Amino acid sequence: MGFKEDVTKLKEEYKQSWEYKIPKFNVFTTLRKEHDEVYLHSRFISNLLDPNGLHELGLHGVQELLHIIESQFEIQHPKVTPDYENWTEDNNIDILIEGLVKDGKDSAIIIENKIFAADSNHDDRGQLQGYYQFLRKEKKYEPQQIEIYYLTLDRHKPSKDDIMMYNFLKHYKIPVTIIATK
Repeated sequence: MGFKEDVTKLKEEYKQSWEYKIPKFNVFTTLRKEHDEVYLHSRFISNLLDPNGLHELGLHGVQELLHIIESQFEIQHPKVTPDYENWTEDNNIDILIEGLVKDGKDSAIIIENKIFAADSNHDDRGQLQGYYQFLRKEKKYEPQQIEIYYLTLDRHKPSKDDIMMYNFLKHYKIPVTIIATK
């Protein structure tokens, strides 16, 4: 290698080293609640998405989310659960967005927020599978009217224990998209 290549290599190593040592700003770390997935992270995100939230952004949060995740759904009358008035989750779903439409039919988005907690699987079904079945049976959504997003810090996949859920969703061609907060 020549001098120019050596300098380029050192600059790259220094840059990676420097980026690793200095953490990027994170509001949850600042609040000293970086592990509070349920009462801070999910609530904070759902509040930003809530068109009726006190932030006065209206539909902007949901519009941006649909754009970022490249959703096939369009906004009709979005309802985000939990919202700023009612902090209760719907069937333990971290964030549920309803009032979306695809092909003229009601549609919904599930966002499972996994910061540090493990998947909540059961003997008969996986966590995401349970949420999906709830939307199908109780809310009468068709498979193509449901999108599922698994939100993590590092884009890790749901646990291997949830293979049952993967097989179930694969059978019905329901994609689980993994997105990251960093």
